[in-house]
Amino acid sequence: MALHPGMRLTLLAVALTTALLAGGLVLVGPAGDDASPRADGTGQRTLEVWRYRADPGDVGRDRGWRDGVPGGREVRLPFVPNSGAVAGPEGERAYDGSVGWYEHAVAVERGGEYALRFASAHHEVTVWVDGRRTGGHVGAYQAFELPVDLEPGRHRIVARVDWRDPEAQRDAGYARGWFNWGGLNGQVTLERLEAVRLDHLQVRTERVPADDGARVEILARVRDRGAGGPITVTGAVAGRELRFAPLTGLARGEATVVRSALHVPPEALWSPERPVLHELVLRAQTVPSGAQAPSSGPPSAESDASVDLLTRRVGFRDLDFDGGDLRLNGEPLVLRGASLPPGVRDRGDGLRPQDMDALIADLRAVGANATRAQRPLSEPLLSRLDAAGILVWQEVAPWEPAGAWSAETPQRRARSTDDVEQAVRRMSAHPSVLTWSLSNEAPGEGAPGGQAEWVAATARQVRELDPTRPVAADLWGRDLPQEVGTLHAELDAIGITDYTGWYEEIDASAAEQEATVRERLQRMRALFPDKLVAVTEVGAESSARNDPGEPGGVGFHAALLQRRLDTYAEMDGLDGALVWNLRDFALRPDFRGGSIEDAYPGREPTPGINAKGLLTLDGEPKPALEVVREGLAPLAP
Repeated sequence: MALHPGMRLTLLAVALTTALLAGGLVLVGPAGDDASPRADGTGQRTLEVWRYRADPGDVGRDRGWRDGVPGGREVRLPFVPNSGAVAGPEGERAYDGSVGWYEHAVAVERGGEYALRFASAHHEVTVWVDGRRTGGHVGAYQAFELPVDLEPGRHRIVARVDWRDPEAQRDAGYARGWFNWGGLNGQVTLERLEAVRLDHLQVRTERVPADDGARVEILARVRDRGAGGPITVTGAVAGRELRFAPLTGLARGEATVVRSALHVPPEALWSPERPVLHELVLRAQTVPSGAQAPSSGPPSAESDASVDLLTRRVGFRDLDFDGGDLRLNGEPLVLRGASLPPGVRDRGDGLRPQDMDALIADLRAVGANATRAQRPLSEPLLSRLDAAGILVWQEVAPWEPAGAWSAETPQRRARSTDDVEQAVRRMSAHPSVLTWSLSNEAPGEGAPGGQAEWVAATARQVRELDPTRPVAADLWGRDLPQEVGTLHAELDAIGITDYTGWYEEIDASAAEQEATVRERLQRMRALFPDKLVAVTEVGAESSARNDPGEPGGVGFHAALLQRRLDTYAEMDGLDGALVWNLRDFALRPDFRGGSIEDAYPGREPTPGINAKGLLTLDGEPKPALEVVREGLAPLAP
């Protein structure tokens, strides 16, 4: 008997509930008390409440804290221990870094192999479970996973995080253009691994002009982890059943991509004006050879079937970037907005829900349909951008200062490529992600040491992973290319830094500065006629420490941005403008504005702060906020 679509969805919901109960996890808090588990709908549990102890003398390893961290205090992840002072003696001590220990206790009802996943940790983390070293990671903003075998019962997870010596981090290829925040700055989850696994979700959408609807293709990777029999994949999205071809002959450890397609009407499409999202549930199930696979519904408790679930809210949107024109769902699109700060007051880069909600509200106050991020964003923040209809010019390559390139060895280049691949796979299901950018302020032909060749090779690889988004590079405005070179040949989009009137042409008149801007952008548009060209960084510092109309003052800042946005609005062929930055943010205690310090010796800096925000570090709007809101509006197509 054929099932009504509503009945199929109900069966999927029953399957999801059964898998949650079968996951076998019971969380206990840091002190051993029962805690309410948080689930994402797949049996994965978020380990939110931990106990933290600072270890400034680095004595914990010698004292055996891997077996249990004595004392400390209760914290909720993400938690950045040094997110308080950012200037003065306290800020200097905080910036230099320290060592901290985190502990969490968890009880599991079912034994087996589990995945302990960290969304992000900075800078070097080592993890023990029940006193046994499980693994570690170096870096930040890259998720990593540690497999661990657990017997039924209570277990203790301990993580030591070391974020000392930011200069040594930079020399090792882990530079960051913001404060040296440390700790577990992302979520940690635990999930029992089944014999079959689903991951690497992609949603590809292509408009059907005949009816303004679209063909949507859902792709996911299925891995056999020892299933011992055929694997079936089922699913539903937007109230529709998804059909996948059955999988047979998959060897242990082997993975393949499954796909299913459906047609959706125009009202189902996602856009900044209508950010429509749909619930997606995928279910992979295997039954060992000789066993009877259930015809419908979840396996029984006595069944030998292995089930993995993948759930997500997804959006359908068709992004067209051929020929230098940017279109979303067939309509012209011009990007308007401001870049996201890397962190916020008193939380550093360990953003809590209220911090993310505040940033979304700030972007809406600017009238933004887009933003830019210089590091891979977290899942919770991307989900909020999805729901808000705000696109992201997403940088995925390791961050580099303007004109710099540190991946000069094959090992560092390979690590950088791996970082990019992981970020693309993790974020590719989010409709808000607009582009994958492979550089921050790269010099015109690429920095010495192979940057141009790396960008070209990595662009090809990213396009194979995700052909639905443009691959970009952000170029340093003071060193733009004179001809198309290796750095640019494989790119679909070019982002340009524009600091004319702040770092450059500071002695020129306002009219001369705007003429310089027009000439540069027109030259880039002519040089790259088939690529997207957008300004991805423009601004100036400002604070109440300086006279409003003088360099460094809030009036000077607002006037510069008003002139610049007027110039952009007069130009043809510009695909967008993203102001730097949405909010002021902490950089390093000795920061006084960089190269601008010598140009404007009378300017009073804001110590330790990148003060180019439209809002202050405390979230107070500057005059430039309203100027940008009004100035971005004419950029609409």
